[in-house]
Amino acid sequence: MSSIQFGCCEFNQTTQILTLEGKVVELDPRQLALLEFFIANPERIVSRDELQQAIWKQVIVSDNAINKLVANLRKSLDDNPKSPIYIQTVPKQGYRFVAKIKEITVRVEKDHLESLEQHDSFSKSAQKTTWPKIVASLCLCSFVVLMSYVAYSDNQPEPKYGHTQTLTRMTGVKQSPVVTLDQESVLFINFAEGEGQLFKGPVDLGKDAVQPIITPFSSITYLLGFDKSGQLVVRANKAGKCGWFKGNIESGAFVITEQSQLECPKRILRDNEYAANTDSIYFINHSSQGYEANSLSYAHFDDVAFKTASLNLAKKWTASRFEIAGDDVVLLAHTAIGHSGVFKLALSDITAKESELTFEDKNKARSHIIPEFTLPYRSNNVAWSHDKKGVIYTNAPPATQLLYQSLETDVKPKLVASFSDYICCNIERINVNDDFVFTTEAADYNIEWLSKSENSGIDFEIDNSSSYDFIPAFANTSDDLYFLSKRSGKTQIYKQSAQSKAEQVSDFNAYLRFYGLALSPDDKWITSFESKVIWLLAADKSLDDRTISVTGNILSLDWLSNQLFAVSVRENGQVRVDIYNTQMQKVHTLVGSDRFAINRVMSKRNGGRDVIMIVNERILYDLPLSSIFDANTIDGSIDEASELVSLNEPIPLLAAVIDENQFLYPSEQRGKWMGVELTIGAEPHFLPFDIDRELTAKDGRFVHSKLVHLSSEVHRTLAQ
Repeated sequence: MSSIQFGCCEFNQTTQILTLEGKVVELDPRQLALLEFFIANPERIVSRDELQQAIWKQVIVSDNAINKLVANLRKSLDDNPKSPIYIQTVPKQGYRFVAKIKEITVRVEKDHLESLEQHDSFSKSAQKTTWPKIVASLCLCSFVVLMSYVAYSDNQPEPKYGHTQTLTRMTGVKQSPVVTLDQESVLFINFAEGEGQLFKGPVDLGKDAVQPIITPFSSITYLLGFDKSGQLVVRANKAGKCGWFKGNIESGAFVITEQSQLECPKRILRDNEYAANTDSIYFINHSSQGYEANSLSYAHFDDVAFKTASLNLAKKWTASRFEIAGDDVVLLAHTAIGHSGVFKLALSDITAKESELTFEDKNKARSHIIPEFTLPYRSNNVAWSHDKKGVIYTNAPPATQLLYQSLETDVKPKLVASFSDYICCNIERINVNDDFVFTTEAADYNIEWLSKSENSGIDFEIDNSSSYDFIPAFANTSDDLYFLSKRSGKTQIYKQSAQSKAEQVSDFNAYLRFYGLALSPDDKWITSFESKVIWLLAADKSLDDRTISVTGNILSLDWLSNQLFAVSVRENGQVRVDIYNTQMQKVHTLVGSDRFAINRVMSKRNGGRDVIMIVNERILYDLPLSSIFDANTIDGSIDEASELVSLNEPIPLLAAVIDENQFLYPSEQRGKWMGVELTIGAEPHFLPFDIDRELTAKDGRFVHSKLVHLSSEVHRTLAQ
């Protein structure tokens, strides 16, 4: 069964693409799972308990979450709950999928008739054939059969995929799966409350259950694979330091045999790779961390420091993930507009002996490598296929899939696995049956009130979806609330007013990863940003939306006036603040000095012309907006500033917010935030509630993004 038709809809079960009257409908992963469950259970009443078990597995959710999920699917199907043609509510019992389901089959009758006619014509002519011609034909047929057999022997049929098996059922976030050398078990890390623990489980559910492995680490953070002697190579934290270790698993415990002298850099290592042939460790560098953009740090396990080598990608590409197999490297990179490219290169080219040439000279001496193929969306990961004749990669939500693309022939990608949850992180091969091991993640975040105003008339019930709502932001001239949401599959900006449902106000046609949301003081402009791109949306739809790319990584964005906003950017290990106008023109740049490192410039949101500047990650200064244009370095601005508070701990730059005359920021304690009055010598204090993730505040009202559900499991494909 490949395609299902019901009403005006068609659902392709292989690609998980839904069309309504010929137009593609975006569904988030939970909506896809719900639709598939309804299709598999037509014309019968299904209870909320059944839906919870089918969609949320072992996680208990409220009836309200189930109701919202059904309501969102109805909306996507353009189904009226008062007069349903697809999903009917059965009071006090559940729901019923009432649409007539029809399987769409491929029509081959015409081709079949033509084949019969050709066969009949051949039979009639064969009756008139003389014996010599028959003998010659038989010889020719024998030769064709022989050659076909030889070709078949060299090219075995490709495995067929479509089914998967879940190998774990436990709380926590699963990452970094590695298949053991005997191909019978999978090792993985399970993160719970921020700490990673090592586990071992079977690749076949008919065997032993998943078991924890005792380690000497406070947290194990990455599994890199096995060296030539069969030792497991890991990255972990031990005695307060991050490093790389080798060891064996004996009697349910990881025993360290070697410890590298290499130290982890002070940054997030998104991807580690290990080359067993050379016993070396690799990870990708980015320009925002003081390294050359699109370069690799690498070192032998016994070295004391890392070397750096260029990846030689064109400027528009940013390297993201890669995998090493032997001397072959497959690498995934992204563009600023959310496209992906898959590159193939040799490890020996990357780690060739360094000459005295600079990286720029090297790049000029040879042309940039070009991608093997490109994708019109942001893929999460890439890995080699078993024979290295192709690659496995993930597509973008909402229909997350593992796809195979040949690198030798120009054919369409083939589906390997499809999942309702996001397929993420590393992809590992099982060499016994051409199978793959991968992990999934699914998180539901809701926007929730923490503290409301005394005048409850301006507060309202927030219209959360059953998907992923995050980064709330209050409007300045009204009581409207804006937030980002993945309810439509792609991240979009939504606006909600009192006594109304949330409405989508953006129309991004690519899968983007936003990190911030802010409105101009007059609410005429909405800004959001990715790591390197700023989006400026006009509230007045007669105006065009605007976008601009920056060099470095964006840390925060703050409006300073109706026409100006400040962007904190980290590049080459240093932070600068760029000032833009609404025409996306950079009008000023402020950089640090020997005495002061600039971090962020924020409006006090009190209608005045003063701003707050964060310096050296912990000192707050109050100064006039005009003074930041007096010089390019921070020293000139500091001369006109008043030091308010010097905090005892660094301020997480992206998270901090200002409400009235109070500065709010996360403390070092998980979930606990601090507040400090913007007056000279004020003392910080804990806020009286826990804050899960992003926070917005206005007039003493607080709203945050709260995690309501998280699941993550290890899975394997079942090749036929």
